[in-house]
Amino acid sequence: MSKPPAYIGEAENCLQRIAGHHRQKDFWTTAVPITYKIRSFTKAHARRLEYDCIHTAQEAQRF
Repeated sequence: MSKPPAYIGEAENCLQRIAGHHRQKDFWTTAVPITYKIRSFTKAHARRLEYDCIHTAQEAQRF
């Protein structure tokens, strides 16, 4: 039994990224965006969060 694919990524423009993936990737049905209200969340924070999510998904061995 194959595991379902998962796409984990960061974007500067979330709506644009989701629209592009909607046109190009037929395997996904759910998106979970993470946004912030204050400007203290930097690109480095986003990349670290992306890394942590990828690492956690790999450890779970479900995707």
